Amino acid sequence: MKKKLSFLSVIVPAYNEKKTFKILINKLLKLRFINIRIEIIIVESNSNDGTREEAIKFKKYKNIKVILQKEPRGKGNAVIEGFKYVKGDYVIIQDSDLEYDPKNFKHMLEPIINGQCNFVLGSRTQNGILRMRNFKNKKILSLFFNILHVILTSFFNIVYQKYILDPWTCYRLFPSYCLKKIKFTRQGFDFDTELICKLIRFGLEPKEVSIKYKSRSFEDGKKINVIKDGYLAVIAILRYRFL
Repeated sequence: MKKKLSFLSVIVPAYNEKKTFKILINKLLKLRFINIRIEIIIVESNSNDGTREEAIKFKKYKNIKVILQKEPRGKGNAVIEGFKYVKGDYVIIQDSDLEYDPKNFKHMLEPIINGQCNFVLGSRTQNGILRMRNFKNKKILSLFFNILHVILTSFFNIVYQKYILDPWTCYRLFPSYCLKKIKFTRQGFDFDTELICKLIRFGLEPKEVSIKYKSRSFEDGKKINVIKDGYLAVIAILRYRFL
């Protein structure tokens, strides 16, 4: 089932991202597409670094909805909260840092506008999987992350019988009608795994589009825990395939 795209909803979960948050939202506001309206749904999780105050300033914009959570409950919780306010034909999630540039939307929208598919993944493998993450002055750590990506992705592809290079990308562009059919429950970073698994089980066939990606290190504010979140991803892959 393909749905016409004339209205795009962008969900922006935000927690302690003051350095990049305002820049990111301004980038989104500058986006212009022929015959496609954009709404921005900000879900701010009570940051303690000033991000909340920055988010409140955007309340005056007609195409921005600002949701203020009482406490941080995880990325998944914030995105699921944002899903409740989606009005667009399609929806995409945009992290508040600048690893992903909204300029990539143009390339991701093309196959949907052209009727080629209704589910697009923004693949970060433009320079090769082993060069995907390139943390400044930390080549060994970068390689370690990239090798883990290969291992986890291979496991995912075997379990779901797919050939996807980057199922863990933040950029998943999919029709909003799925939100009425699928229930999402994971509250943390394992929500990303739940999302891709359930969309595929729902019957959507992903098409990967190469995007530009700038990885950030833990010093820059990266929040993922390799051991914990990697383990949760494996559990989620199995859970949503066989249960």
